[in-house]
Amino acid sequence: MKLAGVMLILFSCAALSGQTPDAKPAFEVASIKPAHVDFARGYTLRIDGGPGTHDPGVFTCENCSVLDLLVSAYGVDRFQVTAPSWTEDQRFTTTAKIPEGATKEQFKLMMQNLLAERFKLAVHRESKDMLRSELVVAKSGLKLKPSVEEPPHKDDEAEADKKPPEPEKFMAKDGYPAITQGMAMGNGRARMVYPRQTMDFFATSFLSGQLHHPVIDATGLTGKYDFALFWDMSAGTGASDLEPGPTLIEAVQSQLGLKLEQKKGPVEIIVVDHMERVPTEN
Repeated sequence: MKLAGVMLILFSCAALSGQTPDAKPAFEVASIKPAHVDFARGYTLRIDGGPGTHDPGVFTCENCSVLDLLVSAYGVDRFQVTAPSWTEDQRFTTTAKIPEGATKEQFKLMMQNLLAERFKLAVHRESKDMLRSELVVAKSGLKLKPSVEEPPHKDDEAEADKKPPEPEKFMAKDGYPAITQGMAMGNGRARMVYPRQTMDFFATSFLSGQLHHPVIDATGLTGKYDFALFWDMSAGTGASDLEPGPTLIEAVQSQLGLKLEQKKGPVEIIVVDHMERVPTEN
């Protein structure tokens, strides 16, 4: 799952603190450690921090697949990356300290260089025709309300991070994962909670990654909203013995008052030419 916006690749090396004009953009410190995820019981995926967020100096990608790291590095969605199947299964927790004043574009290049250094990554770009969707307000009307601009206190967040849900309390009474922020999956069901986010984030970063095709914000709505959504990932597949819940598309319309309209067009994709399974030591 990708939770970073699409960004253009623009960069000036001299703008980075502590780097010469000839230096490659790099994090001050970066750690990539294997994450041991229990897929059967469910897990929490958390992508947090970086330029433009409440914590611009530290980026964290907890329980992220290698594919999630590629998505963050190139500012694209999961469906725009052609890579070996193992990149979706192998999980890592990545933490990186970002130079003061770094931009989103510079951050992307730092991620690309980190992956090239640790995983020996090599890629090229192509264009491919594929399904696209536009996110619009449903005829029933928007069910979201603008969020109150009150960023969470960093100390509160740090304390919350130290206390993950106990395994037996991972699922809420409604049968969906119990979380207050981020996204979690378990027993074929999922919940996402992202406060203070834009429609563009919801369309291009969240929906595109979940639906595996480009989603563009065509609502015309500005400002930030508190997004909360739950859906049945196995709905219609017969893979679960639980009472069927809404599909993601159904949940978007019934719970948020938004609708997806489908079209087709060219999309740029990233093709992985080489990537090693085991990263070099931190």
